Amino acid sequence: MKYLTKLWNQSKVVRYRLDDLTTIKSTFLSVLGSLIITTLLLLPVYLILVQLFMFVELQLLLIILLFILSVIAVFIYEYLMYYIHGLFEPKIKLLNTKSLVIVEGSIMSALLVVVGIIFVLIFLQGA
Repeated sequence: MKYLTKLWNQSKVVRYRLDDLTTIKSTFLSVLGSLIITTLLLLPVYLILVQLFMFVELQLLLIILLFILSVIAVFIYEYLMYYIHGLFEPKIKLLNTKSLVIVEGSIMSALLVVVGIIFVLIFLQGA
C-alpha cells in the first residue's frame, strides 16, 4: 500500500510539473499522434480478431483477448503520448513520466474493464 501511495504522490508531482511545461498545441498534437500510432499498431490485430467471431466456440476466448488487447492499447497510448510530448518539449524528457503512465494507464484500464464486463454480461444474457 505504501508503494501505491508513493506512486500516486509521485505522479501528482510529475503531473503538476508537466502542466507547467506544456502548451495546448503540444498536448493536442501528442494526443492526436499517439491515437493515430496506437490505432495503426493495433488495428490489424483487432481486424483479425473480429473476423474470428464467426466461430461460435471461440467467442468467449476472443472476448477475453479483446479485453487484454484493449488494456495493452491503453498503456501504449499513454506511453506514446508522453514520448511525443517529450519530442515537442525537451524538458519533459527529464521528468519521470513512467509513474504517470502506470497510474493513468491503470485507472483508464480499470474503467475500460468495468465497462467491458458490463457489455459482456449483457451480451451473454442475450445468447
